[in-house]
Amino acid sequence: MLIHRARAARLGLHRRAAAALAAVTAVLVAAAFLAPATAQAQSTTVQHVGVPAYFNPNASPGSTYWTQLDQSAPNGGVAIANPNSGPGTAFDQGYANAIQAATSAGIKVIGYVDTGYFGTTGRTTRGGSTTSAAWTTQVEGDIANWYSWYGSYGLGGIFFDDAQNVCGTNNAYVNLYIAVNTYTKQNHAGALTADNPGAVADQCYAQAADILVMFEGTYASYSTWTAPAWELNANNPSAFWNLVYDTPTQADMESAIARSKQNDVGYVYVTSDNLPNPWDTLPASAYWNDEISQAGAGSSGGGGGTSPTAPTNLQAANVTSTSLTLSWTASTDSAGVSSYAVYAGGSAVATTNGSTTSVALNNLSPSTAYSFTVKATGAEGVVSAASAPLTVTTQAASGGGGTSCTTSAGSGALTSLTACKYSTYEYFQATFNTTTSLHHVFINTDANTATGYQLPSPSTSKLGADYMLENNTLYRSACGCWGWSAVSGVNPQMTVSGNTYTWTVPLSALSSPAATEQAEFNANTSYSSPLTFGQS
Repeated sequence: MLIHRARAARLGLHRRAAAALAAVTAVLVAAAFLAPATAQAQSTTVQHVGVPAYFNPNASPGSTYWTQLDQSAPNGGVAIANPNSGPGTAFDQGYANAIQAATSAGIKVIGYVDTGYFGTTGRTTRGGSTTSAAWTTQVEGDIANWYSWYGSYGLGGIFFDDAQNVCGTNNAYVNLYIAVNTYTKQNHAGALTADNPGAVADQCYAQAADILVMFEGTYASYSTWTAPAWELNANNPSAFWNLVYDTPTQADMESAIARSKQNDVGYVYVTSDNLPNPWDTLPASAYWNDEISQAGAGSSGGGGGTSPTAPTNLQAANVTSTSLTLSWTASTDSAGVSSYAVYAGGSAVATTNGSTTSVALNNLSPSTAYSFTVKATGAEGVVSAASAPLTVTTQAASGGGGTSCTTSAGSGALTSLTACKYSTYEYFQATFNTTTSLHHVFINTDANTATGYQLPSPSTSKLGADYMLENNTLYRSACGCWGWSAVSGVNPQMTVSGNTYTWTVPLSALSSPAATEQAEFNANTSYSSPLTFGQS
């Protein structure tokens, strides 16, 4: 985990161990750095310098460090902004100016968000709770604040700190990180995400973010550290980041950079700074300039080398009421194309590998116009411009019987409630009369209140929610507790008119829904009465 500005003196166990071993291992450092990390490692030709920029741009020396960062572009790659272990409590014009200047110079700035291990180690939220649900709410609120305050200034993504590194029983831990990663990308197209367990993570975390920080520690510790086999075999350096502090000399820094290349790491930062906060300065100019040169960092936005050409000739085929197939002409790049991402209305809905130029999209809504684009990512991590947009309207629903809608006037925070079931999709609508960042619909699809999430008090019904709509994301219950997995490839088509929110969910996205279902709306601590609805 990166050191919090607010608790810089508090160290993780791996840091205390590293500090204790530093004197013992110092004599081994020079020899260890000369040895190859592993026979399987690939020597990366392009790296990106990723800096935890935990210095205040509103005063010297922080403002000087931000200028130093800007002047390293285009070789400098990524910077983490951290006003106060997160976005802080209010907009800060100084940070806005720093983010804008760095972005203009070619640095991708991502915002710090503390995940607190989602409470799995007993860490409490700012409100004093240890539950994963409370942590999820805080994390999503911090993401929303980052983009609300700094999105227009060029904020480029989110850095999730204090991350778990084990999958958890039935992937319970990693699913929490996958969910907030999905939340970020669905609400902020093009966001770069990073998870920081500060230690080797299980392979399941490869799906939890774009980048994983697999090492954070001292130069002495790094001398004997080798990336795990699954990272080396991935042959995808742009997915991994190493952070090395207490690296005294420029020669030591060069050795650390060389070892990071042996470990097939695409993002790296080495500094002479040390605990209690090794991220509150930048190295002296000679050291820094040499680091930029040694890393061979790439161009704007955390990518190195040239940008792939934009995909062309985007076409749709096999269009039905709930599905279609997209195809496009391949991009070109001197280093090759590693992947494509498909976007619907700015939200990523599918990815393919670099050799696949078509994708089938399911769980769409009938009679709905979608605007699709495709972007390519080159082998060096650079993302192309988007293809020309293609607008496709799905066919109208047909057959399958009539419709049953249930309405309720509701009361207080939640009024004008509607739940409907059509032949191919379900429809929900409510007016939210209170300020909330999270708009929920809980759905019991199997007509069994004993399965799925049991709603807490003050709900008058346990419900047994098998699915949850949270803003524009559909989740499936993973247990009777607060444990959810995002349903991939589904866009619930949330629309907003004033305080009235409407969702359309394809039936194909729900697993064997019963003829009669129940739905309950939620805003903060307010819950509606359950609405029973079904298809006639």
